[in-house]
Amino acid sequence: MSLIEVLVSLGLLAIVLIMASQLLFATQRAARRQSASLEARQTARLAADYATYMLRGATDHNAAAGNPLAIVVWIERGTDPAYQTTYNNLTAAQAAAGFGDEGTDLLTFARADSAYVARLRHWNGYQAAMTAYWEFGLACPDSAENLRLFEEYTGMHPDPRNPNQTISDPITIVDASGQYAFYQITEYKEQQNRDNCQAVTVPPPDANCPDGLGCMAVVANPGRTDMLNAPGASRNLVMPVQMMLGVRYYSLRIKDGWLEQKAGMFDPADPDTGFTRLLPAVDDLQVAWIYEDGTVWNNSPGHQLSSSASCTSCTTNVPSQGTTDPYDVSHVIGLQLTVSGSSSQLISGAETPRLREAAADHPAATQPDGRFHFQLTTNALLRNRALGS
Repeated sequence: MSLIEVLVSLGLLAIVLIMASQLLFATQRAARRQSASLEARQTARLAADYATYMLRGATDHNAAAGNPLAIVVWIERGTDPAYQTTYNNLTAAQAAAGFGDEGTDLLTFARADSAYVARLRHWNGYQAAMTAYWEFGLACPDSAENLRLFEEYTGMHPDPRNPNQTISDPITIVDASGQYAFYQITEYKEQQNRDNCQAVTVPPPDANCPDGLGCMAVVANPGRTDMLNAPGASRNLVMPVQMMLGVRYYSLRIKDGWLEQKAGMFDPADPDTGFTRLLPAVDDLQVAWIYEDGTVWNNSPGHQLSSSASCTSCTTNVPSQGTTDPYDVSHVIGLQLTVSGSSSQLISGAETPRLREAAADHPAATQPDGRFHFQLTTNALLRNRALGS
């Protein structure tokens, strides 16, 4: 072959290689973008499915009052002022304090993991160190198994203030009129509960616990300065009083791009304790409130809870709690959730689809972060809410 023929052949080969490489690189970029887009979709769907699953079981079983603690907005502890447990659009200051990512929502709610209603036999009010007696007979006539189930249903665990003592999770108790209060067992009367399926003599004027019924003796709240109260402090409950067992409180939030969950109520004085990371690459969680009249409220224009003349207590764009306001949580029958998932890998080019979209009252991102984002909105109706409406 002549030199000219060799040079021509090399030139043609170079052109072919350049064209093939451009096609290959374009295909690789398209594949990466497709993979990133699919990852963002899957993340958003997983986050939405999980949050919806948890919230569809949200209830405190207080049908007489419309389950006002299915969504927990405010809590009082002892004599301290009420503090917030559900937030709309965390501020920069709240994000810096460790509440969660700025602009995202934080939600605290009650979920009935295993439901059982125990009836009170003897009520001493909130007197310290007085014994109360509750009907509980799921495993009778086996007293040992019945006691174990009672401890499980009440969430017995070591007291952080005194590891030698066991206490229960916060429990909702209600009376016939629907008044509710938090109740925390601070002593399981072991000697009296050893044969709890046997007949138990209850102090007058209340009826005794018949043989085989199951009767648990406990002491609640004595000396606890951190006793939880719903807004408005302790209610003066009247008999008959019932204890909603198997109900647990949870909090959901977004922090550092993770969907996180706490088994317990959010505490702004201790914002990080108890949270578990569930799912990465979640950029946003937005909550809108679906009321029994069919309206959906958040802080979006025209739907600002704080701007309503009839809602004087809605100053944080979350429903009021423990009031007669039309925007009280007792009138919430469901939640509209919007979540945004993102890709874990950075993608170059095509900047527009990488932006996080606006959701509810959270504006869209204005600066690309090099990732694909996908937004998903779903509704979750609260279980048993219709019973109290």
